[in-house]
Amino acid sequence: MIFIGSFALIGIPFLTGFYSKDCILELAIGKYSFVGNFCYFLGCSAAFCTAFYSFRLLFLTFLNPTNTFKAYIETAHEADFKMILPLIILGFGAIFYGYLTRDLVIGLGSLFYNQIYTNFYNFNMLDSEFLPALIKNIPLIFTVAGAFLSLLLINCFMMNKNMIFEAKMMPGFRFIYTFLNKK
Repeated sequence: MIFIGSFALIGIPFLTGFYSKDCILELAIGKYSFVGNFCYFLGCSAAFCTAFYSFRLLFLTFLNPTNTFKAYIETAHEADFKMILPLIILGFGAIFYGYLTRDLVIGLGSLFYNQIYTNFYNFNMLDSEFLPALIKNIPLIFTVAGAFLSLLLINCFMMNKNMIFEAKMMPGFRFIYTFLNKK
């Protein structure tokens, strides 16, 4: 469920988060204004940061050696059914809901969304449908870059732990490290 939730959160294509994120960013860039471009830039930056910390969570949780005590690992157990059932329902929603309801709510062919929210003076929805493919794929590129940078940094830092300790003890970083430690 952590994999499904993380992938939906970062907007992997064909999961629910992909459709909501792309619609918001396409409408922002479709305004063709400074504010719209700035919102698009912030949204793409947020997609990068979300992919970075979500993949960091997945790498540190499932791929790297554990950093806890043996007594905690021995007492770990699976949650009971009343905890697993809502997670299963949310997992199915994260996988299928966006794909199945995209045309119902978002886009030019949806009667519901167009009748309620689109007026004749606001044509940015039409402009956002026909953006160039490169502009539509920039958030996906930022997402892949965030995931790749997370993998790269975690593998580099896990291989050379002495380098991390030496960086923490440098005079400039030592103050920042002690200030932010366990906050």
